[in-house]
Amino acid sequence: MRKLVVYNFVSLDGMYSGLNNDGTELFPMMGDTFYAYNAELLRNADYFLIGRASYELFTSYWSEVAEDPASDRWTDEERDIVDSGEDVLEIVVSDTLSLDTKDVEVVRRAAVYDRIAELKAGDGKDILMTGSRTLWNDLMEHGCVDELHLMIGNEVLGVGTPLFVGKPHVALHLRDVRTWDGVDTHLAVYAVGEQ
Repeated sequence: MRKLVVYNFVSLDGMYSGLNNDGTELFPMMGDTFYAYNAELLRNADYFLIGRASYELFTSYWSEVAEDPASDRWTDEERDIVDSGEDVLEIVVSDTLSLDTKDVEVVRRAAVYDRIAELKAGDGKDILMTGSRTLWNDLMEHGCVDELHLMIGNEVLGVGTPLFVGKPHVALHLRDVRTWDGVDTHLAVYAVGEQ
């Protein structure tokens, strides 16, 4: 059975993004470790679940990397993300987006719980979700999220968008903590739900 893994970067004071939902304020803290861990998770996934706004943001950036991976603009870690995600199918949750592509499935919000249940009942690798804070908070409240992977930065933003929407009505159980030599961020992995 598959599991749904949510992975996000967060500032030390729990901010998902900066003022006016500006995610670029987190970039200086993220570094190549964030990208390397993304690639690691993608290698263990069959599906990448994402909301419309994050999909449009990610597609505009990562399609440039995929178009010219040999460019000096990209790091090895960015190239690794593109390579690792090559066989991962994308599922975009949106009531407004229309796509006609074999690599992207659009699921309406009303159908997302059933679609996730269907995927989780099947055999295969994980379902990975990055970004899409409002969507994954909702999915966590509805018992769809199995693991929450938080890469915690070393800076306090002071203002911004908090990681959680309100207070989640779920139990989070710390399963693992990971650090990297020479990097001031660390990873906390939580199991979501009752133990």
